[in-house]
Formats: sequence, C-alpha cells, structure tokens
Amino acid sequence: MLFLYYFLFFPFKIFGIEAHVCVQQTCLDLLEDGKEVHIIADSVSSQQPYDRELALNRMSQAGAFLTTSQSAAFMLMQSAEHANFRGKIYNEDFIVLEKVQCLCRQLFSC
Repeated sequence: MLFLYYFLFFPFKIFGIEAHVCVQQTCLDLLEDGKEVHIIADSVSSQQPYDRELALNRMSQAGAFLTTSQSAAFMLMQSAEHANFRGKIYNEDFIVLEKVQCLCRQLFSC
C-alpha cells in the first residue's frame, strides 16, 4: 500500500541517456497521466548536444521541472535536519545519480 501511495502522489525524478528519445517519451507519458515530473538535467544526455537541449526545452514546456542532481538530493532530504545535509551524501540513490553523471560524461562528453 505504501508503494502505491508513493507511486500515485510523489513526483518522479527522471535521468538517463538519450534525452530526446527514452527520457522525453517517459516524461511526456507521465505528464499526460497527470504526474509531477522532475528531470535531473545534469544527468541527462544525448549523442548530439542540440538533441539534449531541444528535449529539455520540450519537456519543460510540457510541464516538467528541470533541476540538478544536487538540488534533487537536497529536495529528497527535505530539511536541514537531515544527517547528510552538510556532508557528503552516501545514500545509494545519490550514488546512482553520481554514476549516471560519470557515464554520461564518458559516453558523450557532456
């Protein structure tokens, strides 16, 4: 039940490779279903820089929120009272974001 609640009411955070294909289609489908979508812009890439730029613009115009991995991490912590607010974030979710950023940079020099 908790998973269903989370799935129905919490915003989706999306990141990945090929912003203009997989990421964009997922985003647009979720927006069409009435979901709140946050695109982690520094963890999204495409082979061509203009494909990434156009996809980010389209998703933003469609209603998605563009944010950064650091901003998303602090948003997930919800408060300055969180144990990792002032230090390095060690949670697995944030480590995944960091690895995706590195992979994007290696593959597409973004």
